[in-house]
Amino acid sequence: MPLFLTLFNYQYNEPSNNNHKDTFLGVAVTFPSIVIVVKEYEVRNDFWCIMFVLIALLFNPLIPVYLHKKLIWEPIDGVCGVLFLVKAIALLRASKQR
Repeated sequence: MPLFLTLFNYQYNEPSNNNHKDTFLGVAVTFPSIVIVVKEYEVRNDFWCIMFVLIALLFNPLIPVYLHKKLIWEPIDGVCGVLFLVKAIALLRASKQR
């Protein structure tokens, strides 16, 4: 949930390219994405691996992707937020079944 709120906050605050918000968001999105990729690779779930590798590449703070138009980032942020939400719900359901 904090990640979803971070994406929401980022989307409506007009950050500049070299802002600390970009770095924080990059780390806050890239690190969990990499963790999900590693876990899903272990169980050979290609869909989640591909989706979260793409998310990690888009949001990584080391080699940032600059899409200067907010109109481009808004749908990307939305899709990424939905993917994290769906994955979180799937993990909660799986943990309840154990």
